[in-house]
Amino acid sequence: MSSRILGIDISLKALRLSKQNLKHNKEVLQANVHEDIEFFRGDVLAVDSLVKAIGEKLQGVEVVISNPPYISGKSFNVSTGRSVRNYEPKLALVPKDGNGDIFYPAIGRAAERLGSRVVVAEVEGWEQANRVKQGWEGSGAWKGVDIWKDFAGIGRTVVGWRCGWEWIRDGPDVVSYRDWKE
Repeated sequence: MSSRILGIDISLKALRLSKQNLKHNKEVLQANVHEDIEFFRGDVLAVDSLVKAIGEKLQGVEVVISNPPYISGKSFNVSTGRSVRNYEPKLALVPKDGNGDIFYPAIGRAAERLGSRVVVAEVEGWEQANRVKQGWEGSGAWKGVDIWKDFAGIGRTVVGWRCGWEWIRDGPDVVSYRDWKE
């Protein structure tokens, strides 16, 4: 089974770092990995042009995985650790307009238009996870949507799947919103 991986980011610096990481790890990866992984600049909020660019590179996309900037401007100073604030690029954490939810509808639409079987997105925590889950459920594109917990028991990942991919819901220790207690 062969796979193609496209890494997409709006930041040229992040794309350069990704390419450096791939080059650095080439000895532990399979020999043909450089042919199977490609990075390019794209804006997830520009769904039409993003879908077109991906469609020119791939015939079909099974899985979309996204870790967008998801921290609100308000949460940045409250919920992130000093090491994150001091060493992570703010562009990678906080959307320019400060709205931590802005990317998720676009990610869902792009995955739907690409015909993806699964869409996975990293989120800040339970409240945001529930908002993203409700939005994707409301789109009607996904047979199911659920929330995966991280090792600390916090809802950090939202996953949506289409018919035939129900097994994905049993990812790492899935919990649904109805199990969430503050």
